[in-house]
Amino acid sequence: MLPRQRWFDFETFLSCARKPYEFYDKWTAQYPQNNLATIQAAKAYLEMFHATQDRQYLEHGRQVLDYLLLTQQVWNNPAFSPKVVGGFTTQNTDAEWSDARESYAAVVLWDYYKATDDQEYLERAVAAARSTFAVAPWENWAHTGYRDEPGALTGFHWDQKRYDLNRIMSPVLGDAFIDLRQKNGVGFNACSLRNVSVNTIPFHSIWIRSLDRAP
Repeated sequence: MLPRQRWFDFETFLSCARKPYEFYDKWTAQYPQNNLATIQAAKAYLEMFHATQDRQYLEHGRQVLDYLLLTQQVWNNPAFSPKVVGGFTTQNTDAEWSDARESYAAVVLWDYYKATDDQEYLERAVAAARSTFAVAPWENWAHTGYRDEPGALTGFHWDQKRYDLNRIMSPVLGDAFIDLRQKNGVGFNACSLRNVSVNTIPFHSIWIRSLDRAP
C-alpha cells in the first residue's frame, strides 16, 4: 500500500463508482482510494505503538492519518441542509459527500490526540463526530451527486459506531473539554468554545458536563 498510496478494497472497484482494477489517474498520479482502508491502517499503527512503545509506529500512523485527512470536509457546502463540516467522503473516485464512516474517523482522531497532544486532531475529531449525527440516520449525503438529499438508510454497523461515539468520547469530552496542560479546549456536545484562558494548572485536564449551549 505504501509508498504509492494504494488504499483500496472491494468497494473501490465494485460499488457505485465501478472502474477496472488497473485504473490509474496519470494527471494526479493517484490510484483509486477508499479511505476506510486508511482509517483502519492508522488505527493499526497506533495499536502497534501502544503494544511496543516504538515511536516509529506512531510516526508512520500519523503519516497515514494526515493523508486520510485530505478527505475530511473543512467547510460547509451552502447547497446542503446538514452541517457537514468535519465529515468524510468515501473515496477519491465516488460521489458521497459526507459518509457515516466519519464516526470511525472521529474515534481514531481522538485516540491520536491522546497519544500526541496535537490540538488539531482533537478539533478534527469533534468536527467528525458532529458531522456524523448531522446526516443520521442516513448513510451519507448527496450520494447521487451534488443534490441536497440523503443517501440510503444506514445499516446496523454504521449506527452502532454512532452509538460508540457517545460511549467512547462523551464520558471524557462531556459538553466541553479543557486540557489545562495544553491550555486549550473544545466544545463537544452542542457547545462551542470561543476562547480558553488558563491562569493556574492544578490538574492535567478537566471536563465540563453542564454549560449553557452556544449555537
